[in-house]
Amino acid sequence: MEREQIEKTYERKHQITIGNPADDIYIAGSTTQLVIKGNSFHVYSCDSESRWDGQPLGAGQDYELKEDACLCLGPCQIVFLENMLLVYGTKEFYQTTLLEVQEDHFEFEGFPNYTRSPRIIKKVPTDKILIQKPGEKASMTKTSLIEMIVPPLLMTGITVGIGIFMKMGAFMILSDLTTVMTLIFTVTKYFQDRKDCKKKNAKRAERYEEYLLDVRKQLNEANVQELEAWNYNYPKINQIEKLIREYSPRIYERSIQDDDFLTVSVGYANAAVSFQIETEGNELDEEDDELIKEGQQLNQVPWVR
Repeated sequence: MEREQIEKTYERKHQITIGNPADDIYIAGSTTQLVIKGNSFHVYSCDSESRWDGQPLGAGQDYELKEDACLCLGPCQIVFLENMLLVYGTKEFYQTTLLEVQEDHFEFEGFPNYTRSPRIIKKVPTDKILIQKPGEKASMTKTSLIEMIVPPLLMTGITVGIGIFMKMGAFMILSDLTTVMTLIFTVTKYFQDRKDCKKKNAKRAERYEEYLLDVRKQLNEANVQELEAWNYNYPKINQIEKLIREYSPRIYERSIQDDDFLTVSVGYANAAVSFQIETEGNELDEEDDELIKEGQQLNQVPWVR
Protein backbone atom coordinates (compact mmCIF):
# COMPACT_ATOMS: atom_id res chain seq x y z
CA MET A 1 0.00 0.00 0.00
CA GLU A 2 1.42 3.37 -1.00
CA ARG A 3 2.10 5.67 1.93
CA GLU A 4 0.63 9.18 1.95
CA GLN A 5 3.10 12.03 1.40
CA ILE A 6 2.84 14.34 4.41
CA GLU A 7 3.87 17.99 4.27
CA LYS A 8 5.68 19.44 7.28
CA THR A 9 6.92 23.00 7.72
CA TYR A 10 10.24 23.67 9.48
CA GLU A 11 12.29 26.73 10.34
CA ARG A 12 14.98 27.66 7.85
CA LYS A 13 18.24 28.40 9.65
CA HIS A 14 21.17 30.25 8.08
CA GLN A 15 23.12 26.98 7.91
CA ILE A 16 21.55 23.56 7.47
CA THR A 17 23.40 20.27 7.01
CA ILE A 18 21.84 17.34 5.19
CA GLY A 19 23.09 13.78 4.79
CA ASN A 20 24.34 12.14 7.98
CA PRO A 21 22.25 10.94 10.94
CA ALA A 22 23.85 13.66 13.11
CA ASP A 23 22.99 16.44 10.62
CA ASP A 24 20.01 18.79 10.71
CA ILE A 25 18.19 16.58 8.19
CA TYR A 26 18.83 12.89 7.56
CA ILE A 27 16.98 11.07 4.78
CA ALA A 28 17.01 7.29 4.66
CA GLY A 29 17.87 5.90 1.24
CA SER A 30 19.81 8.99 0.11
CA THR A 31 23.61 9.22 0.11
CA THR A 32 23.65 12.90 -0.83
CA GLN A 33 25.55 15.20 1.53
CA LEU A 34 25.24 18.98 1.28
CA VAL A 35 25.44 22.13 3.37
CA ILE A 36 23.07 25.08 2.98
CA LYS A 37 24.47 28.49 3.87
CA GLY A 38 22.33 31.56 3.39
CA ASN A 39 21.05 31.64 -0.19
CA SER A 40 23.25 28.90 -1.63
CA PHE A 41 24.32 25.34 -0.93
CA HIS A 42 27.35 23.16 -1.68
CA VAL A 43 27.08 19.49 -2.64
CA TYR A 44 29.84 17.28 -1.24
CA SER A 45 28.51 13.99 -2.60
CA CYS A 46 25.33 12.87 -4.29
CA ASP A 47 23.58 9.88 -5.79
CA SER A 48 22.14 9.63 -9.28
CA GLU A 49 18.54 10.16 -8.14
CA SER A 50 19.07 13.51 -6.40
CA ARG A 51 17.51 16.45 -8.22
CA TRP A 52 17.53 20.23 -7.83
CA ASP A 53 14.62 21.99 -9.51
CA GLY A 54 14.29 18.99 -11.84
CA GLN A 55 17.98 18.81 -12.80
CA PRO A 56 20.53 16.22 -11.53
CA LEU A 57 22.85 17.38 -8.75
CA GLY A 58 26.62 17.41 -9.28
CA ALA A 59 29.16 16.57 -6.58
CA GLY A 60 31.45 19.48 -5.73
CA GLN A 61 29.04 22.01 -7.25
CA ASP A 62 27.54 25.16 -5.72
CA TYR A 63 23.90 26.07 -6.33
CA GLU A 64 21.92 29.24 -5.71
CA LEU A 65 18.76 28.83 -3.68
CA LYS A 66 15.58 29.94 -5.39
CA GLU A 67 12.30 30.42 -3.58
CA ASP A 68 9.80 27.64 -4.32
CA ALA A 69 12.52 25.49 -5.92
CA CYS A 70 12.40 21.79 -5.02
CA LEU A 71 15.25 19.57 -3.77
CA CYS A 72 14.49 15.86 -4.30
CA LEU A 73 16.50 13.50 -2.09
CA GLY A 74 15.49 9.86 -2.00
CA PRO A 75 11.81 9.52 -1.03
CA CYS A 76 11.55 13.13 0.21
CA GLN A 77 11.13 16.54 -1.38
CA ILE A 78 12.25 19.81 0.22
CA VAL A 79 10.77 23.11 -0.97
CA PHE A 80 12.53 26.33 0.04
CA LEU A 81 10.49 29.33 1.16
CA GLU A 82 11.80 32.65 2.44
CA ASN A 83 11.99 31.66 6.11
CA MET A 84 10.75 28.08 6.08
CA LEU A 85 11.26 24.64 4.57
CA LEU A 86 8.45 22.43 3.34
CA VAL A 87 9.32 18.73 3.58
CA TYR A 88 7.16 16.24 1.69
CA GLY A 89 7.56 12.63 2.79
CA THR A 90 6.56 10.14 5.43
CA LYS A 91 8.19 10.72 8.81
CA GLU A 92 9.70 7.23 8.90
CA PHE A 93 11.94 8.10 5.93
CA TYR A 94 13.56 11.20 7.41
CA GLN A 95 14.53 12.74 10.72
CA THR A 96 15.34 16.34 11.54
CA THR A 97 16.41 18.53 14.43
CA LEU A 98 14.80 21.60 12.86
CA LEU A 99 11.97 23.28 14.72
CA GLU A 100 8.58 22.47 13.23
CA VAL A 101 6.47 25.54 12.44
CA GLN A 102 2.70 25.60 12.54
CA GLU A 103 1.38 27.34 9.45
CA ASP A 104 -0.67 30.44 10.06
CA HIS A 105 -3.89 31.05 8.23
CA PHE A 106 -3.46 33.76 5.65
CA GLU A 107 -7.05 34.88 5.63
CA PHE A 108 -7.53 38.23 3.97
CA GLU A 109 -9.73 41.05 5.25
CA GLY A 110 -13.39 40.27 4.78
CA PHE A 111 -12.72 36.54 4.34
CA PRO A 112 -14.46 34.60 2.80
CA ASN A 113 -15.92 37.45 0.74
CA TYR A 114 -13.45 38.92 -1.72
CA THR A 115 -13.18 41.62 -4.34
CA ARG A 116 -11.44 40.76 -7.59
CA SER A 117 -8.58 43.17 -8.27
CA PRO A 118 -7.52 44.06 -11.80
CA ARG A 119 -5.26 41.36 -13.18
CA ILE A 120 -1.58 42.20 -13.55
CA ILE A 121 -0.05 40.68 -16.68
CA LYS A 122 3.69 40.98 -17.09
CA LYS A 123 4.67 41.64 -20.69
CA VAL A 124 7.32 39.57 -22.40
CA PRO A 125 9.98 41.54 -24.32
CA THR A 126 9.29 41.89 -28.04
CA ASP A 127 12.05 44.32 -29.02
CA LYS A 128 14.46 43.57 -31.83
CA ILE A 129 18.10 42.99 -30.84
CA LEU A 130 20.47 43.67 -33.72
CA ILE A 131 23.84 41.92 -33.84
CA GLN A 132 26.11 44.06 -35.99
CA LYS A 133 28.91 42.55 -38.02
CA PRO A 134 32.52 43.56 -37.33
CA GLY A 135 34.35 46.25 -39.24
CA GLU A 136 36.12 45.38 -42.46
CA LYS A 137 39.04 43.03 -42.00
CA ALA A 138 42.45 44.53 -42.79
CA SER A 139 44.20 42.80 -45.67
CA MET A 140 47.37 43.18 -47.72
CA THR A 141 47.67 43.25 -51.47
CA LYS A 142 47.54 39.86 -53.13
CA THR A 143 51.04 40.35 -54.54
CA SER A 144 53.37 37.85 -52.86
CA LEU A 145 56.88 38.61 -51.66
CA ILE A 146 58.39 36.50 -54.44
CA GLU A 147 56.47 38.46 -57.08
CA MET A 148 57.92 41.66 -55.60
CA ILE A 149 61.50 40.39 -55.44
CA VAL A 150 61.89 38.46 -58.69
CA PRO A 151 61.44 41.34 -61.23
CA PRO A 152 64.11 43.63 -59.65
CA LEU A 153 66.51 40.70 -59.31
CA LEU A 154 65.90 39.73 -62.92
CA MET A 155 66.53 43.30 -64.08
CA THR A 156 69.69 43.45 -61.96
CA GLY A 157 70.96 40.26 -63.61
CA ILE A 158 70.26 41.65 -67.07
CA THR A 159 71.97 44.93 -66.20
CA VAL A 160 75.04 43.10 -64.89
CA GLY A 161 75.18 41.00 -68.06
CA ILE A 162 74.97 44.08 -70.30
CA GLY A 163 77.61 45.87 -68.20
CA ILE A 164 80.04 42.99 -68.56
CA PHE A 165 79.37 42.68 -72.26
CA MET A 166 79.76 46.44 -72.93
CA LYS A 167 82.54 46.95 -70.37
CA MET A 168 80.56 49.59 -68.42
CA GLY A 169 81.28 48.13 -64.97
CA ALA A 170 81.30 51.29 -62.81
CA PHE A 171 78.03 52.63 -64.20
CA MET A 172 76.31 49.29 -63.94
CA ILE A 173 77.47 48.78 -60.34
CA LEU A 174 75.98 52.14 -59.38
CA SER A 175 72.75 51.25 -61.14
CA ASP A 176 72.63 47.85 -59.43
CA LEU A 177 73.20 49.43 -56.00
CA THR A 178 70.18 51.66 -56.60
CA THR A 179 68.10 48.62 -57.52
CA VAL A 180 69.31 46.68 -54.46
CA MET A 181 68.44 49.58 -52.13
CA THR A 182 64.98 49.80 -53.68
CA LEU A 183 64.60 46.06 -53.21
CA ILE A 184 65.61 46.29 -49.53
CA PHE A 185 63.08 49.05 -48.87
CA THR A 186 60.39 47.03 -50.69
CA VAL A 187 61.01 43.91 -48.58
CA THR A 188 61.16 45.93 -45.36
CA LYS A 189 57.88 47.66 -46.17
CA TYR A 190 56.26 44.31 -46.98
CA PHE A 191 57.07 42.85 -43.56
CA GLN A 192 56.10 46.09 -41.79
CA ASP A 193 52.74 46.15 -43.60
CA ARG A 194 52.15 42.51 -42.67
CA LYS A 195 52.91 43.27 -39.02
CA ASP A 196 50.58 46.29 -39.03
CA CYS A 197 47.86 44.20 -40.69
CA LYS A 198 48.08 41.56 -37.93
CA LYS A 199 47.88 44.26 -35.24
CA LYS A 200 44.81 45.84 -36.84
CA ASN A 201 43.03 42.49 -37.12
CA ALA A 202 43.93 41.57 -33.53
CA LYS A 203 42.51 44.90 -32.33
CA ARG A 204 39.43 44.36 -34.49
CA ALA A 205 38.89 40.91 -32.96
CA GLU A 206 39.36 42.25 -29.41
CA ARG A 207 36.84 45.05 -29.91
CA TYR A 208 34.29 42.75 -31.53
CA GLU A 209 34.62 40.17 -28.73
CA GLU A 210 33.88 42.96 -26.22
CA TYR A 211 30.88 43.99 -28.32
CA LEU A 212 29.59 40.39 -28.47
CA LEU A 213 29.97 40.14 -24.69
CA ASP A 214 27.67 43.16 -24.31
CA VAL A 215 25.22 41.59 -26.78
CA ARG A 216 25.23 38.32 -24.81
CA LYS A 217 24.42 40.27 -21.64
CA GLN A 218 21.59 42.04 -23.45
CA LEU A 219 20.22 38.72 -24.75
CA ASN A 220 20.47 37.14 -21.31
CA GLU A 221 18.65 40.08 -19.68
CA ALA A 222 15.87 39.81 -22.26
CA ASN A 223 15.64 36.05 -21.71
CA VAL A 224 15.51 36.47 -17.92
CA GLN A 225 12.81 39.12 -18.31
CA GLU A 226 10.79 36.75 -20.50
CA LEU A 227 11.19 33.87 -18.04
CA GLU A 228 10.08 36.09 -15.16
CA ALA A 229 7.02 37.14 -17.14
CA TRP A 230 6.07 33.54 -17.99
CA ASN A 231 6.70 32.35 -14.42
CA TYR A 232 4.57 35.15 -12.98
CA ASN A 233 1.71 34.83 -15.47
CA TYR A 234 1.71 31.03 -15.29
CA PRO A 235 2.99 29.86 -11.88
CA LYS A 236 4.31 26.34 -11.38
CA ILE A 237 2.16 23.77 -9.62
CA ASN A 238 3.92 24.12 -6.26
CA GLN A 239 3.57 27.92 -6.51
CA ILE A 240 -0.15 27.52 -7.17
CA GLU A 241 -0.38 25.32 -4.07
CA LYS A 242 1.28 28.07 -2.05
CA LEU A 243 -1.12 30.70 -3.43
CA ILE A 244 -4.05 28.50 -2.42
CA ARG A 245 -2.70 27.91 1.09
CA GLU A 246 -2.22 31.65 1.59
CA TYR A 247 -5.61 32.57 0.11
CA SER A 248 -3.81 34.81 -2.37
CA PRO A 249 -6.02 37.22 -4.36
CA ARG A 250 -4.28 35.88 -7.46
CA ILE A 251 -6.44 32.76 -7.20
CA TYR A 252 -9.34 34.79 -8.55
CA GLU A 253 -7.49 37.07 -10.96
CA ARG A 254 -8.52 35.16 -14.10
CA SER A 255 -12.04 35.05 -15.38
CA ILE A 256 -13.68 32.63 -17.77
CA GLN A 257 -13.50 35.30 -20.47
CA ASP A 258 -9.69 35.21 -20.45
CA ASP A 259 -8.07 33.30 -23.31
CA ASP A 260 -5.68 31.63 -20.86
CA PHE A 261 -8.32 30.85 -18.22
CA LEU A 262 -7.23 27.21 -17.74
CA THR A 263 -3.64 27.56 -18.94
CA VAL A 264 -1.02 26.25 -16.51
CA SER A 265 2.74 25.72 -16.67
CA VAL A 266 3.81 22.07 -16.81
CA GLY A 267 7.58 22.46 -17.32
CA TYR A 268 10.34 23.80 -19.55
CA ALA A 269 11.04 23.40 -23.26
CA ASN A 270 13.38 24.63 -25.97
CA ALA A 271 11.22 27.26 -27.62
CA ALA A 272 11.59 30.40 -29.68
CA VAL A 273 12.01 33.55 -27.62
CA SER A 274 9.50 36.38 -27.75
CA PHE A 275 12.06 38.99 -28.79
CA GLN A 276 13.66 39.17 -32.24
CA ILE A 277 17.35 38.55 -32.90
CA GLU A 278 18.67 39.90 -36.18
CA THR A 279 22.21 39.65 -37.52
CA GLU A 280 23.89 41.77 -40.14
CA GLY A 281 25.70 40.16 -43.04
CA ASN A 282 24.86 37.31 -45.37
CA GLU A 283 26.46 34.43 -47.25
CA LEU A 284 28.19 36.87 -49.59
CA ASP A 285 30.30 38.17 -46.70
CA GLU A 286 33.78 36.86 -46.12
CA GLU A 287 33.50 33.08 -45.78
CA ASP A 288 36.64 32.69 -43.64
CA ASP A 289 35.85 35.50 -41.20
CA GLU A 290 35.37 33.70 -37.87
CA LEU A 291 34.14 36.88 -36.17
CA ILE A 292 31.16 37.15 -38.51
CA LYS A 293 30.36 33.47 -37.93
CA GLU A 294 30.59 33.94 -34.16
CA GLY A 295 28.15 36.82 -34.26
CA GLN A 296 25.71 34.87 -36.45
CA GLN A 297 25.85 31.87 -34.08
CA LEU A 298 24.21 33.95 -31.32
CA ASN A 299 21.02 33.80 -33.36
CA GLN A 300 21.13 29.99 -33.33
CA VAL A 301 21.40 29.43 -29.55
CA PRO A 302 18.41 27.47 -28.18
CA TRP A 303 16.63 29.29 -25.37
CA VAL A 304 14.79 27.53 -22.57
CA ARG A 305 11.52 28.76 -21.19
